[in-house]
Amino acid sequence: MKKLLTVLLGLVLVISLFAGCGGDNEQAATSDESGQGATNETSSEATESQETGESGDKKVQLEIWRWIPMDNENQWPAIEKDFESKYPNIDLVSTKSGNANQYFQKISAALVGGEAPDIIPMQPSSAVQYKEFLLPLESYAKEAWGENYKDVFLPVAMEQCEYSGAGQDLVILPGGLTAVQMLYYNDTLMKKMGFEVPKTLADIQAINETIAADYPDMIPGILIGAKDGWEARDMFMTVVNQVAPGKIYEVLEGQASWTDPEIVKAFEVWQSLFADGVFQEGALGLQTYPDAYKNTYLKEKSLMMAIGTWHMSSMTATTTEMLNGEVGWPMDNHHGMALFPLMVEDGEQNLQVTVDVAWGINKDSKNIDAAWTFVEYMTNGQGAQIFADSYQVLPAVQGMSVDSSGLYGESEKAALATIMDALQNNAVGPREFKNIELQNWLIDELQAVAGGAKSPEDACQSMEQKAQELE
Repeated sequence: MKKLLTVLLGLVLVISLFAGCGGDNEQAATSDESGQGATNETSSEATESQETGESGDKKVQLEIWRWIPMDNENQWPAIEKDFESKYPNIDLVSTKSGNANQYFQKISAALVGGEAPDIIPMQPSSAVQYKEFLLPLESYAKEAWGENYKDVFLPVAMEQCEYSGAGQDLVILPGGLTAVQMLYYNDTLMKKMGFEVPKTLADIQAINETIAADYPDMIPGILIGAKDGWEARDMFMTVVNQVAPGKIYEVLEGQASWTDPEIVKAFEVWQSLFADGVFQEGALGLQTYPDAYKNTYLKEKSLMMAIGTWHMSSMTATTTEMLNGEVGWPMDNHHGMALFPLMVEDGEQNLQVTVDVAWGINKDSKNIDAAWTFVEYMTNGQGAQIFADSYQVLPAVQGMSVDSSGLYGESEKAALATIMDALQNNAVGPREFKNIELQNWLIDELQAVAGGAKSPEDACQSMEQKAQELE
């Protein structure tokens, strides 16, 4: 037990460095982007461990901790209401545990102490570490969807859920995807200023030059919160996959080297984006939330920022009204979103896609059947549809569409169409590494290279050495 506690506490420290795919970056549509103001709020109070349901059977109290779905009206409250109407003998007792960093800190302690909830949301890389606490799910999936249950989901989603084990060892199923990197921009300002949406590095540089010369109240450069490790990783994964699509995954599988010319070139391009002012000045000292998004982009000090698909959730009429009241975002402003411009000639625009939340079950739960009912609902049921229709995540289910009617205007609907098309046609691989330690090493190297403290060649040598140590 002492050894296990040491491992899990170490894992908490590691996760806190990288949990961008479900961390602060997921809070775009909320009033508290950092997630700090939404900790430990129980959405369904349980006064007793069991109550009598409408059918006369005992009502199961199913405990869930989560960082997402959010408490926005169209996310968790809508899911809870719909689920409990379909399954009146199950009462969802849900606690929102801040952001992903806070959630994993809390769940680590609870698992060690034997006090974890019935439902344990996961991320694929994290599930590798927590596997021994999770219930194998393949037999349940086969009973629900048949022998070919994997075909229910997009291949990229199932592949990541199998990081922790395939077949009988499968312990999580996908609940929603996010993808990077997208160019998120103020569509209204873009048109007023006479700019076209940039598609190349030259386009961005031309826009930056015009802003620097003619708009003294605005900051030239694409906003990026490079102080956040997850944001640096996301942007680099975009760059390296533009330079040599898929090469990074060969490197991560040990089939190629970090010192190969394509990877060195990607580090060189990465460094140049900071040195040449493609990103805003001071990017390495800026966090995405609240610095870049709330305090800069929403104040119309910047035209565009680098971010992921979860920012679709900020494109609704409800969120626009909320932002108008909170930060003065004009009601006649509209957002746009496009694939990130090419940073290299002869490159390829693409998306890195990650399972942002996967659903697992505590193997020691006393409510396994009810827990599976919920997991099925959130992975290939109406819960998955409600969550996708909130624009926080993209559907992991094959053929699932997303309702665009909640979006604020035509530019926002066009952004959704772009993303859905890219999900099918431009997905090149995951955002995250299987090996968390190697990923965190990369983040350190990226920030050193971006700041000029290290050369691309030295960083690649360091990455190769670390990868060999971890074999």
